[in-house]
Amino acid sequence: MSRTSLRDSAVVARFQLARALRTRSALTLCALYGLVAGGSAFGFTRILKVLEEQTAKILRVPVTDRPGAMLDAVKQDPDFQKMMSELIGDPGLLDWAMDLPFLTVTSFWTGLLTLPFIAAAVGAEAIAPDVRDRSLRFELLRTGRLEILAGRFGGQSLLLAVGGLVSVVAVWGVAMTAMVGNPPLRQLTTLLIMGPRLWFWSLPFLGIGLACSQLTANVNLARVMALGLTAGTWTAFGVIEYWLEREPALWMELVRPLLPQAWAWSLWGPGWRWAEPALVLLSLAMVFMVAGYPRFVRRNL
Repeated sequence: MSRTSLRDSAVVARFQLARALRTRSALTLCALYGLVAGGSAFGFTRILKVLEEQTAKILRVPVTDRPGAMLDAVKQDPDFQKMMSELIGDPGLLDWAMDLPFLTVTSFWTGLLTLPFIAAAVGAEAIAPDVRDRSLRFELLRTGRLEILAGRFGGQSLLLAVGGLVSVVAVWGVAMTAMVGNPPLRQLTTLLIMGPRLWFWSLPFLGIGLACSQLTANVNLARVMALGLTAGTWTAFGVIEYWLEREPALWMELVRPLLPQAWAWSLWGPGWRWAEPALVLLSLAMVFMVAGYPRFVRRNL
C-alpha cells in the first residue's frame, strides 16, 4: 500500500473507532468484556476458596472469609498443581506460572477461550451494516475498498484493545475485593503484561469476522457465519491434534499452523518469547480478512 493508502486507512480506522465510541456498540463490548473477565475471575476465587477450605481442614487452621490467605499452602497441593499444569500446557513453565498472581493466570486462559468469539462477532459488524444501508458509498467517493477494509480492521482492533483494558480493570477489581494477599501493583502489572498477548490472540478471529462481513449485507447472518467458523477452527484443531497423536499425516502438519490455536500456547511464558507467535497471529488475521475481499470488491454498492 502507498503512503496515501496508509493515510486513508488510518483515517477510516479513526472514524470507525470514534463512531463505535459514540454509539452503544463500544459500551456493549466493554460491558461484555468486563462481565466475562470479572465474572470468570470471581468464579475462580470461589474455586480457590473451596481449595483453601479443604487445605484448612487438613492443617486444622481457621478459614478466612476471603480466599488468598492460604494460597501458598494450596499451591503445594498436587490437585492444584495438576489443574495449573493443564491450564498452562507446558509443565516446564509451572514454576514461572506459580509465581504469578492466581487471577492473572486464570484470566489469561479464560481469555483464550472467550475472546475468539467476541472478536469474531465484532468483526462481523464492521462492514455489513454499511453495505446494507449503502452508506459505504460515501466513503468510496474518497478512498478505495482495500483502504476501507484495512481501516475497519484497524478501528475494530483498537476497539478490542479498549475492551481489553476494561477487562484488566474488572479482574483487578475482583482481585482487590474478593481476595486477600494480592499486592495491588503486582496484580495490575501482570494483568497489563498479559493484555497485549490476548489482543494479538483475538486478531485472527477478528479477521474471520471481517471476511464474513464482506460476504453479506445481513449483519445477523455475518455474525452467525463468523461464530460458526470460529467454533470450526476449534473443532478442526481438536481433530488434527487427535489424529496427529495416532496417525500423523503430511496434510495435517501443513494445515495445523494455519489454525490460530496452534500458536496459543506459545503466547505463554516469560520475557518476549510470545512476540514471534504474535506476529504469526497478525499475519493469519490479514490472510483471513482478505479471504472475503474478492466478493467485496465485486459488490455493487
